[in-house]
Amino acid sequence: MKKKILVVLSLVLVVSLTGCGASEAVKELNEQKEKLVSVGEEVSSGLESASKELESASEELDKASGQFSGLADKELVLAVYGSLKAPENYKLLVENVNNGSKMVNFTCVSGDSYKVGNDFGDGSGMNYTIYNAEEDVTYMYQEATKTGSKIAGNIGVQQPSKHEFSTNGLNDEYFSTLEEAKIENYEGKECLYTCTKKEFNGKAMTYEMWLSIPDREMLLLRATDADGNVVSEMVTKEVEVDKDFSSEMVPPADITITE
Repeated sequence: MKKKILVVLSLVLVVSLTGCGASEAVKELNEQKEKLVSVGEEVSSGLESASKELESASEELDKASGQFSGLADKELVLAVYGSLKAPENYKLLVENVNNGSKMVNFTCVSGDSYKVGNDFGDGSGMNYTIYNAEEDVTYMYQEATKTGSKIAGNIGVQQPSKHEFSTNGLNDEYFSTLEEAKIENYEGKECLYTCTKKEFNGKAMTYEMWLSIPDREMLLLRATDADGNVVSEMVTKEVEVDKDFSSEMVPPADITITE
C-alpha cells in the first residue's frame, strides 16, 4: 500500500514539474514570438519607408522629365537654369580630387551667418571658421586638436557667395562647346546632365556635370582628357538646402575655445 502511495505521489510530482516546465517553455516561446513580431514590424516599417523614398524620387524624376519634356541640349539648359532659384540656406561637403591629390571643402550658410572648413589632405584634418552674425563673433577651430579661439567681430573671412542661376553666361561660346544635355537620375535625384568639350592648356578636355534640380546644387563635375583618363572630380558628398542651420554656427561641445 505504501508502495502504491509513493508511486502515485511520484507521478503527481512528475506531472507537476512537467507542467511547470511546459509553462516556462510556453512563456519563453511567447516572448520569442513577441520579439519576432517586433522585428518583423521594424523590417516592414523600414521597407515601407524605403519604398516611399523610392516612389518620391521616381515622382520627382517624372515631374522634372515632364516639365522639360521635349527639350534637349541648348533649349533644355536654358529652361532648367531659367526655372531654378538658388537656396538661401545650404550645407555642402565637397571632395575635390585633382591629379591624385584630394581636398575636402565644407560650406554652410544660414542667413547672414556662415561656416567654412577645409581639409588639405596634409593630415591636420578639418579646420573651420565660423562667423556668427547674431553674436557678431568669429570662431576658428581644429577638429583634430579639439581646440579653437573666439574673436569679436568679423575678422575678414569672405562670405560664401550665394549660388545664382543666371542664363547670362550661357552664351554662344558656351553652347558651341555643348555636346549633350539631358535629364537623368544620379544618386536617386533628377539632374540636368551636361557634357561640354573644349581645350584647357592646349589639351582637349571633356567636362561632365550633374546638377541636382531639387537641391539646385552640383552633385558631380568630372574632367577627362582625350584618352578618357579622369583628371579631376568635384563630388558633393553631403547636401542639404532650405533648412535652419543655426546650430552649425557655434563650435561643437567637445571643442575647447579660448578668448
